[in-house]
Amino acid sequence: MPVIQLTAQFIRNHLTCPDNKSRIEYCDQTIPGLYIEVRRTTQKQGTYYLRYKNRLGKTSHQRIGKTDTLNLTDARTAARKLKHEIATGNDPKLENPLQPEALTFKYFMEEKYLPHAVMHKRSHRFDQSMCKLRIIPKFGHLPLNAITRQEIQSFHSDLHDEGLAPATCDHHLKLIRHALNLAVDWELLEKNPAERIQLFRVDNRVERLLSDREMSGLLHVLRTDENRMVCMIALYLLSTGARLNEALQAKWSQIDQQRWYGESQPAIASLNGLDPCHSTRAP
Repeated sequence: MPVIQLTAQFIRNHLTCPDNKSRIEYCDQTIPGLYIEVRRTTQKQGTYYLRYKNRLGKTSHQRIGKTDTLNLTDARTAARKLKHEIATGNDPKLENPLQPEALTFKYFMEEKYLPHAVMHKRSHRFDQSMCKLRIIPKFGHLPLNAITRQEIQSFHSDLHDEGLAPATCDHHLKLIRHALNLAVDWELLEKNPAERIQLFRVDNRVERLLSDREMSGLLHVLRTDENRMVCMIALYLLSTGARLNEALQAKWSQIDQQRWYGESQPAIASLNGLDPCHSTRAP
């Protein structure tokens, strides 16, 4: 965050972001709080912002304009005007209900995130349930930008202490993280406090082997069911240990037909309408 004497020449020639950073701020010596943000994805262009403390004691950032449409003199004039308004109690962000200082987490989730989830997620009903039962009752009253990483971390741990499965606790954290990532993308939040909070990542999978009786029943179905194509693929997987994708993409030329199919080879090939001696299509 270098503090420099901003000039028109600097803005024309030196608005670059280092390769090892996603963004950089060039702070003006003339107007304290005024800075130009340059992102790695928009080299040689920047955005004027004014950084200040709002009446809640939180650091806030007010966008002024783009460097390619607003010159430095006008940006400084606008910054002085904003500083005067803020000093007299007219905070531009607190007056706007869609700014994070006034925007509550409940409003954001119900009016912004969940309508978006309905349009873009098949699991949106699960999101709605988690929000209604636990997430909004916990965070709903807070301003969007007042939620801290420690509060989210404690919420994640408390869910586990209540007896919820680790995977269910992780689903709640993933939802909060995803929602706040969207808030950042929509420029309602400067950064996501849920970033880098570790998941429990407990493996809930249970290994269970079929009994001899169950295996016998499965093989009987695979040998007699009318859906022969699916049954033959399943038998192939059981016999070879191949992955499904490997089986579906296999070529006849890759199969030792005499060894694996024996007398059943013509019957298997006929299911695909193929000549087993000449075809190179997948079995």
